Amino acid sequence: AVVVMQHGFLLNKAYYSEILTHLASHGFIVVAAQMYSSFSIPPSIADETEDATKISTWARGDLTGILPAGVTPAPEAFGLMGHSRGAQIAFWQAERDTTSTVGALVGLDPVDGSPLGGARVTDGGITGMRPTLVIGTGLGPQSPGPFQPSCAPEDDGHKAFWSAVNAPAWRVVTVEHGHM
Repeated sequence: AVVVMQHGFLLNKAYYSEILTHLASHGFIVVAAQMYSSFSIPPSIADETEDATKISTWARGDLTGILPAGVTPAPEAFGLMGHSRGAQIAFWQAERDTTSTVGALVGLDPVDGSPLGGARVTDGGITGMRPTLVIGTGLGPQSPGPFQPSCAPEDDGHKAFWSAVNAPAWRVVTVEHGHM
């Protein structure tokens, strides 16, 4: 199976190395692109979704030339996952997938909305009947300090995604963990 991972807002894909290595150790081929520099102005939700879709299209193609010997991709078993804003991007990709090739969807403490504007993916509900896992955090909605907004506001976080998805779906909340 091939899984494409979207990093969170202003984050580096290297921050996810443990979870990506863990997924790969279970036989998944994991693709994690750096969508933009964490020191640059991030693209709009629409532009990042378009770029992510191009990466997913590439990942569904023939990867045999870049994979280690003996690793055979199964692009028909394809999933998207993302953390924070990256989950919003993954869910937008799944919503726009007209070929129904997204077989599974995972949001790691997903956040909808954007400080840069853009439509909310959860407002119209998440269509499709693909297995979906929403992982939330109990401390994500808390502000990290004075004059700092929450990274995963209550109204824009995992509860909004959970309310918007269709079965089959699962939600896990790690009550004593924060957004990062």
